[in-house]
Amino acid sequence: MKASWYAEALAGALVGKNEKEAEKVVARFYEVIKAHGHTGLLPFIPAELEKIEARAQAHREATLVTADAKSRTKWSHAYDHYYRETLLPLDATRKDVIDETIIGGYQIRTKDLLVDSSYKRSLIELYQKITN
Repeated sequence: MKASWYAEALAGALVGKNEKEAEKVVARFYEVIKAHGHTGLLPFIPAELEKIEARAQAHREATLVTADAKSRTKWSHAYDHYYRETLLPLDATRKDVIDETIIGGYQIRTKDLLVDSSYKRSLIELYQKITN
């Protein structure tokens, strides 16, 4: 048995629980680990839980990439549109990034989605056509 397996099970069991319910879940969790003789894994489980939370946070992060601050203001409505249409996670935290290489337009990036409405790709394709 691995500590990560126990951590995944514990994280799943704690979803949506209040503090009192969580205490009961953790107590039962300890009983199960003890019954299986895996108490030696207990010191490693908190670190595994932190890794699980970091992965979950990465899935909740949505990045709006623009060429400059003026473009960020201009393209914020696009982010809002994708959020309202539930193409972005409802618990997404928005992160604004300025990337001067995209020239103009915007990109919206999540762990599972890339909306590329920037000029960078079009300019690269034009350059390749001209040079070939």
